[in-house]
Amino acid sequence: QRVLELQKSNQEKNAAEERLRQNEKQLRLVTGVLPALLSYIDKDMILRFCNETYAKWLRIPTDRIIGQSVEEILGPKVAQDLKKQFPQLLSGQQTTIEASLEIDATEKFVSITLTPDRETKEDIKGFVCLITDISDRKVYEKELEAAKEQADAANQAKSQFLANMSHEMRTPLSAMLGFAELLLLPEQTISDRIQWTEKIRKNSLRLKMMIDEILDLSKVEAGRLQ
Repeated sequence: QRVLELQKSNQEKNAAEERLRQNEKQLRLVTGVLPALLSYIDKDMILRFCNETYAKWLRIPTDRIIGQSVEEILGPKVAQDLKKQFPQLLSGQQTTIEASLEIDATEKFVSITLTPDRETKEDIKGFVCLITDISDRKVYEKELEAAKEQADAANQAKSQFLANMSHEMRTPLSAMLGFAELLLLPEQTISDRIQWTEKIRKNSLRLKMMIDEILDLSKVEAGRLQ
């Protein structure tokens, strides 16, 4: 009877271990097709599971990841940033940070989300960690910021140009008004009138050149300058 009980116990143990292996196999199959990096980290910041994407993306075999610390795999800076989130995580709240990783001498930007695995309301067993590559988004953000800075610089230059041009336009315009008033004086001789008229003409040409520059600037902004 004792032998039969031991045999039954061993059979149940073997069956449970086989179910566990099958469940783990299914878990790896399901998580292996995910485009994101999925892992399980315990409270001591040790990696206990990772999907195939995790290993391929980091270019580290899975068996060299499992059992290693977050600091060893993702670097001390990431580990330190995640530890800062522990008060929030231990209270049961999900948290997300952004970080940079160096993969084959190339900087990659990632978003790291940790979700607490709660055994009870008070006890946290570990964390489900989801890492997504946001490098393309960061490149776009940098390009957008550079374009914004370039546009701001162009607007500042345009404002300065218009301020200078406004000042420059007053000079010939004031001269034209002054010479026009001289022309109205009855005591002016023909020679004087010709002289004032010529000065008005020259200042008119100068004013026209300035106006043309302003119009050209407007065409450049509209993309219509030939």
